[in-house]
Amino acid sequence: MRRVGRVAALVEELVPVLTAATPGKLPGLSEQEVEIWQPLWAIADAAGGHWPEIARDAARELHREVEDGDVGITLLEDIRTILGEKQWSAVSSRELCDALNEIVARP
Repeated sequence: MRRVGRVAALVEELVPVLTAATPGKLPGLSEQEVEIWQPLWAIADAAGGHWPEIARDAARELHREVEDGDVGITLLEDIRTILGEKQWSAVSSRELCDALNEIVARP
């Protein structure tokens, strides 16, 4: 069977499984965060093995509370500091990411 045919057969097999999946919730995540993660959890559950645990661990890690405040706020503060220090009139994503990565004591 050609590769495209195998992929099509796999999709036909998995679409009903993924559509019917109810991966549940994860304590500590908001309803909105759970809604975002559920498709990935459904895929991980369908894959089986260690994937369900890895997917949920990823969600926990990415949404964990930071002791000093919200990660998004921290990121915005760091960007503001960098832009103030460098006084760039324009900056590429790579330059900004490089400058952010130079800050060692951040999540």
